[in-house]
Amino acid sequence: SLQAVPRSCGLTPYQGKKRCFGEYKCPKCMRRWMSGNSWANSGQECKKCHINVYPHKQRSLEKPDGLDVSDQSKVHPQHLCEKCKRLGHYCRRVRASDSGSSSTATSDCVFIPDAQSDTEQDTFDNLLTLVSLLNYTKSY
Repeated sequence: SLQAVPRSCGLTPYQGKKRCFGEYKCPKCMRRWMSGNSWANSGQECKKCHINVYPHKQRSLEKPDGLDVSDQSKVHPQHLCEKCKRLGHYCRRVRASDSGSSSTATSDCVFIPDAQSDTEQDTFDNLLTLVSLLNYTKSY
């Protein structure tokens, strides 16, 4: 079963161990993209601005709807993926040391419910923008 966790627990809506589907929007150039290689508390670098951007929406890969279907033939740009850079290898190549204990590695995805209002969603989007901009200024 899916559980709600406070948004303050992490940098992304999803806080589980598994890969999921993410939607991104660069706060600097407003470029949008989607990825089937999205992870909790990990961002992806905007191709244009070269800043780390956290996903504003994430959901399970098991239940895709519409555009969520991930294209397995696409090459994952590892040089833009924070998780790949942190691990030092392709983020989908799981190593025993990366997965943690077996009980947590097989846990269900934990998702935060959608915003109840436009104001709540705007507040969350503004927070993600702020975090992305802070990462941008910290890197220079």
